[in-house]
Amino acid sequence: MRSKPNNHKSLRFLFMACKITVFKFCYSGL
Repeated sequence: MRSKPNNHKSLRFLFMACKITVFKFCYSGL
């Protein structure tokens, strides 16, 4: 994978996806 100019957008999307995954996991645990 080459570093793209819009890497910041990808990183933001990855962070958002991680947050949603953690939220789903916590919600499932409760």
